[in-house]
Amino acid sequence: ISAYTSRTNPQSLVNNVPILSTLRALQPDVFGNPLSQIGQSVLSNLNIRYVIVHPLTMGGEERDVTNRVLSEVFGDAPPVAAEPNLIAYRVSTTTANYPTLALGQGWSAPSLESGRALREVGALARILVMARTAGEFSLEIEAQANSTDAVYALMQGDVRLGEARFSASQPTHWQTTVPTVAGQSPLELRQQSGGSIKVYSIITGVIETK
Repeated sequence: ISAYTSRTNPQSLVNNVPILSTLRALQPDVFGNPLSQIGQSVLSNLNIRYVIVHPLTMGGEERDVTNRVLSEVFGDAPPVAAEPNLIAYRVSTTTANYPTLALGQGWSAPSLESGRALREVGALARILVMARTAGEFSLEIEAQANSTDAVYALMQGDVRLGEARFSASQPTHWQTTVPTVAGQSPLELRQQSGGSIKVYSIITGVIETK
């Protein structure tokens, strides 16, 4: 049970998944896939069937960001309802099948560095994968160590899916393949040596069924 009222709950799903985190914070996050590519998969994996917007109740920046996000997610698809203060879109379940990553314990709130989003990770960071079908997908992380080079292992339970070394001198791109089940499956980034890292981007590939 969450009981936050006057301040943000940092562990809330709204703050830690693509689309919703942007709409909540009105700023970029580290999810690197274009919303036109993964947007409807994200909503479908969250069991969201309709997106309803009340334009007249939003301020300038909120309205601008919301309209941009909706345009990227739904493209040319017409809304199923369009009134002055009620616009509704139906979420498609037939779009490309991308997993949804929900960032859990161990991830900082997003911040900006020279206009670019980042989240910091220390000794352990959890990721929840949500998917419509079982299969496997590619996962690419771009990150930079804060002080000394850092080594992290990506774990799925007791299975090591890969190990990445992140440089302190420049961002490092690291990619691996992740198996997933239909529903939810947890991952962990575990620090093996070195210090914390700044994650600039997380990109997922489409799920390939076996």
